[in-house]
Amino acid sequence: MTTLLLNGSARRATHSVVNGRPVLVDGRLPGIDTDGLRRRAQSLFEKMRAAYSERDVRGRTAAELFPPTFPESA
Repeated sequence: MTTLLLNGSARRATHSVVNGRPVLVDGRLPGIDTDGLRRRAQSLFEKMRAAYSERDVRGRTAAELFPPTFPESA
């Protein structure tokens, strides 16, 4: 069993129990709205990103300050 646990990847985990309590069931965290947390985090990130323009001496937009790393797919 140790080999299975030590050689696995967290991304491949589907179930986990801590102290007899399931904390990961079918790849999801019971009682946690992960989609809601993701939306909230994205909203906060977008606010933070937009605020950089307010402090930029040259008045550049967020898109100018943070260009995409990879080209956008067509």
